[in-house]
Amino acid sequence: MKKIFFLILIAVFVLGCKDEKTEPNNRIIKYPVVKGVKVQVVTRSLVDEYYETSATVMAQNTAVITTKIMGHIKAVYVKEGDKVDKGQLLIQIDDTEFLENLKESEHTYEKAAANVETAKENKAKAEKMYKRIKNLFDKKRITHDVYDNALIKMNETELDFRRAQSAIESAKAAQKEALLHVGYTKLIAPFDGIISKNSAYIGISVEPDMPLIEIEKPGNYYVNMNLDAKLFTQIYKGLEVNIAVDSIDRINTTGIITEIIPKVDPVSHTFPTKIEINKQGIRGGLRTLVSVPLKKRDILLAPAKAIIEKHQITGVYIVADKGIVKYTIIKIGKRYDDYVEVLSGLQEGDNIIIEGVVNVVDGGILEGIDERYKGRNN
Repeated sequence: MKKIFFLILIAVFVLGCKDEKTEPNNRIIKYPVVKGVKVQVVTRSLVDEYYETSATVMAQNTAVITTKIMGHIKAVYVKEGDKVDKGQLLIQIDDTEFLENLKESEHTYEKAAANVETAKENKAKAEKMYKRIKNLFDKKRITHDVYDNALIKMNETELDFRRAQSAIESAKAAQKEALLHVGYTKLIAPFDGIISKNSAYIGISVEPDMPLIEIEKPGNYYVNMNLDAKLFTQIYKGLEVNIAVDSIDRINTTGIITEIIPKVDPVSHTFPTKIEINKQGIRGGLRTLVSVPLKKRDILLAPAKAIIEKHQITGVYIVADKGIVKYTIIKIGKRYDDYVEVLSGLQEGDNIIIEGVVNVVDGGILEGIDERYKGRNN
């Protein structure tokens, strides 16, 4: 976060042990001396204001691996988080029955093919015989019955041939289906990716369209989030937002608003947006904190290390007039990196102790006080 303000750091090295002040009635007041502290002037600053909301990372390209047959899982070769290559075998379903069906279909096809050849030969012989009989019949050298028998025989062989052709087509289709079923026992990766979900276990029963594995293509992710309707005029397509991804190693990255749906929900008073992320090391399902930049604000900031909690009361040590150190109660707001917003209790120009607070005594005095510490009396 860029802060456009100047910090005045003053190192106060106090050498004495006690300090004395003489009152008008010549009564001497002795104050405890505060040593080894650093003092900073409180200033105002323009800071970036953010609207924060949570969202879930989604993958742009995903594939759900489902089954197409009934059976039992014989082997699982991957687990969640594994990287896989296109065509890699992920799950093996028991193929014993399907291999038997394939073998039987191949035998049926071979038999049907042999029947076609036999029917084809018989058809050719019958046609040849018919032509010979017809030639003799045309010359009136054979009876009508002999001619009719030859014609019937030829028609029968034609019908047998057609039946054989139909049978081999059916056998071919059955063989193709059996081959497909054998292929369906092997579930493979459709593209290079990462296993984001795995519900497969050895021995479980599966049925058609049962989801077993989810794969996502790394590199292209997005989050969908709903923003307060008050922000509608402050965001636009192409706006860069900050994203903190909640993972083992917290990942801080950025995203770009690519979609804004101009429809406000009447109940939640929010509208949907889509943010695209292109960052290695993340994956779908991770929670994120999205920070949308808004207009800058002019606020009072104090270093977070200067904040002292006493009995659930928040305050700082302020260097008041004549160098007297006082514990002052303050109210704080948002945190900005190493600084916190001060809502009340401090004013611009106040001097506060930011280091060495363990050495501070409330009501003590900084020795070697000069004009810089003519602060507030209250």
